[in-house]
Amino acid sequence: MNCPICRRPNRPNAHFCAHCRAPLLLQNKYRVTGLIKTNDAVSIWLAEQTNLWNSRCIIFRFINPLESQAHAAIGVRVHLTHRALPKAIDLFEEGGYTNLITELVEGEALDARLRRVHTPVPEADILLWMEELCDALLYLETQPTL
Repeated sequence: MNCPICRRPNRPNAHFCAHCRAPLLLQNKYRVTGLIKTNDAVSIWLAEQTNLWNSRCIIFRFINPLESQAHAAIGVRVHLTHRALPKAIDLFEEGGYTNLITELVEGEALDARLRRVHTPVPEADILLWMEELCDALLYLETQPTL
């Protein structure tokens, strides 16, 4: 198996890359397959759930130790259920990091679509997206806060 970060080969069941030390397997069930984004606060990886027919998911690994309030906010996120929000699958600590696993929502990002088509988005599409966004925001507004 090649590391999705440095692209160098590793043993098939390695938990960390032998070359760059990037995580490859978390909790013996989430195999990292690619890096989506990283910054000072979080690394976001594409992964497969090896215990569920290799279904794809997203791993959010929070880089800095979290304050208790931030950790509680992630705990609240795990319990949110709305059709416009990716479902939280798992939340765990490993290697001193907090990891939030969510379902992967397939689709094209708006910025990628705009770069690809080079034309304005039809007003009907924008109105539909705004209705979905407002519905999700209303749902979030009604949820308990910290």
